[in-house]
Amino acid sequence: MELKETMRPLTSIILILLTLTSFGQDIASTNPTEEEIFITEPMPSYPGGQAQMNNFIRHNLSTPRGYRKVQGKVFIEFVVNEDGSLSDFRVVKGLADALDKSALRTVMMMPKWIPAKRDDKPIRIKITIPVAFG
Repeated sequence: MELKETMRPLTSIILILLTLTSFGQDIASTNPTEEEIFITEPMPSYPGGQAQMNNFIRHNLSTPRGYRKVQGKVFIEFVVNEDGSLSDFRVVKGLADALDKSALRTVMMMPKWIPAKRDDKPIRIKITIPVAFG
């Protein structure tokens, strides 16, 4: 059980790294294809880091009645805008409608993030994070 808990933040970080897609204003005007991948430095981050984000989710996520014993993850995709605000939320992979709505509601409550940068300018970036139940 200790191994599982220590791997959770690492798994989340790897997932975020693998699912990053950038579409800054200068990129959007060139109509990038699906094959184009842009790396940003620094990447967007939750204020206080991964541990604080996990803490926020844990304290704000509610499991609906009848789903208390369900285990799994709901994957939520959203955009971190240039000012750190979040938008364009959607469930990428869900478990059940009630759990998906709860995970989506929780992610939509998050405070502004620290935006990604490219060439020292903040850019919009789409990321996907897992929200675990059980």
